[in-house]
Amino acid sequence: MRRASCAGGGSIDAALEHFTSLFIGLRTAFAAVAFVATLIIIHEFGHFFFAKVFGVGVQVFSVGFGRRLFGVVYGGTDYRLSLLPFGGYVMMEGADPFQDGGGGDGDPQSPTSFLNKPVWQRLIIVAAGPIFNLVLPVVVFTGLYMGGEPDVAAVVGEVQLASPGAAAGLQVGDRIVKVGETEVLFWTDIYDALGVGTPGQNMPFEVQRGGERLTLSVVLPQDMIISEGYGFPHQLGLQSDWANNIIGVDDPSSPAGRAGLKTNDRIAAVDGVPVGTWVALLDALEAKSGPVSLSVDRLNKTGDQESLTLTLTPDPTWTPRDVGVVDPNANPYGLGPANLFINQVVEGGAAAEAGILPGDHLVSINGRALGSWNEVVVRIGDAQQGEGDALSASAITVTLVREGAVRQLTVVPRVVEDTDALGRYRKRAMLGIATTPGTTVQPFTEARRYSFPEAVKQATRETWAVSVLVVEQVGKLLTGEAAPEKSLGGPIQIFRDAGQAAEEGLFAWARRLGLLSVSLGIVNFLPVPVLDGGQILFYLVEAVRGRPLSVAIRERAQQIGVLVLVALMFMVFIFDINRWISG
Repeated sequence: MRRASCAGGGSIDAALEHFTSLFIGLRTAFAAVAFVATLIIIHEFGHFFFAKVFGVGVQVFSVGFGRRLFGVVYGGTDYRLSLLPFGGYVMMEGADPFQDGGGGDGDPQSPTSFLNKPVWQRLIIVAAGPIFNLVLPVVVFTGLYMGGEPDVAAVVGEVQLASPGAAAGLQVGDRIVKVGETEVLFWTDIYDALGVGTPGQNMPFEVQRGGERLTLSVVLPQDMIISEGYGFPHQLGLQSDWANNIIGVDDPSSPAGRAGLKTNDRIAAVDGVPVGTWVALLDALEAKSGPVSLSVDRLNKTGDQESLTLTLTPDPTWTPRDVGVVDPNANPYGLGPANLFINQVVEGGAAAEAGILPGDHLVSINGRALGSWNEVVVRIGDAQQGEGDALSASAITVTLVREGAVRQLTVVPRVVEDTDALGRYRKRAMLGIATTPGTTVQPFTEARRYSFPEAVKQATRETWAVSVLVVEQVGKLLTGEAAPEKSLGGPIQIFRDAGQAAEEGLFAWARRLGLLSVSLGIVNFLPVPVLDGGQILFYLVEAVRGRPLSVAIRERAQQIGVLVLVALMFMVFIFDINRWISG
């Protein structure tokens, strides 16, 4: 009977797990469909709305292309869902670019025909689609700002060594409450507050530390970049990210090594008390005087996570190896934050040729101690000389710990061309190493709420900033300064992004919707026939000439536009498939 009960319980657990997985999958799929449908409906509604305003007959309002699946006819318009969910269209009387049997062009002399309307009205009708896409983010972002979208609080998660922030005395855990004359609540407020500063200025930082409030003076560096009213806290050596509870072990003889801990273990709790950051982990250990029980999550060889309980016993006879510098992360347990342990070494790269191996613990570069991976990036950047094609890099001395032994290696970074987060080509010096992904966390987030007027102002400002960024990105794609495979995404990528955003929550889903709507609106303004921008160009030419372009020219332009669009869709489809396969 006991065996039958266990089997039954296992079956129930498996069924519940399967049902939960199915529910999450269906929810994600629904969120992705709703995401795409919203973008299409908003765009086409722009055309539809102004067509109605100017008295143009609208025969079809379709979400999707191709064969009609189902719909409803109301007020002379067929509102339908079509087979191919890769866009949509509004078919107006006198303008049927799709010729899919939806009603024909109608009477060319009809006063409700699209082509019988003045040019300025046709321009507004065509432009309304992408304009509505640009208005949507303002509405969405306004709602997010009023609803209390989670934002990163102005709490310091990292202070880089020998930085202006460190020189001023800022510490991890300080809550910044005022910069200059500006009150700050969130990390992004610091960008605005620094935007009024000038290089070399002493900028007062008022911070809350424990139960007291301190005023510290931060000297803004002479090479600090202040762009369009924004300053950047990372140029002061300040970050909002905290090292999390994933650890590294560089000495098997240390208490951590003897306890069985391994690099990339996640210590979830100390004596049953959860810890989520490196600082919290050290505080919890320092509060104990004897052996402690650690709850550890570890990925096994098959990639599955297993939970372990290990005992860490202090050893007063063990001390960290002398590495020639004061290691800010040194402790009597032999633990280190995982973000200073090398997880991957590129085959044939500078680091590999110098003898650097996965698992090595970086402690200094050129005799300067390292506190975080960000400092590794900065130190390698310091070795760069020149710019662009003239960029070179000088040799650096890397001190590391491997299996308890201290090693010094000389490495010459290689100048390589890669892409940044936006897919833009860049040249930089690299060692060919990577740390474990996901080794930082932002534990302090709070709801940011604005009044309606302020929310509209912030939403408009953000939409404008994103629009400028998208226009710049399109320009860099056209000039070959950005990689298409890193910058362009098609329907598959859109569905994947929407599903991922849905898993992160409603706020993330809505924000992704607004950002993609900006891209959709701007792309549709491109002067490519079959896109709205191509039609706008035709009507602008007609307004200047006083008569439309010949039918032959328009047909040839449409044919070229279709070929360009099909080629582009095929290309982004391949990009999407490659990203999907590679994960």
